[in-house]
Amino acid sequence: MTETTVTRKSKWRSRNSKASRARERYIERLEQKQAKGRVIQQATRIVMDSRGMSEEDAYQLLRTQAMLKREQIETVAGEIVKAHETLSF
Repeated sequence: MTETTVTRKSKWRSRNSKASRARERYIERLEQKQAKGRVIQQATRIVMDSRGMSEEDAYQLLRTQAMLKREQIETVAGEIVKAHETLSF
């Protein structure tokens, strides 16, 4: 093999490796976003059931609480789910 061929293969591997890492990071972000959505949905259902609210009103309550506490909605939702699991035995 010539030096040029080795250099080209090395560059190709480097680009391919970077693309692979970028894909992995993208997939990881999507999975995290999906998990957050599930927690928010769970908390919304808990609020709906416990307060007799519509889904829209329950979600709005979660948003309002998150804003008042200056936290992300998934944090508030996680607290609700955790409390519900603790109290449901």
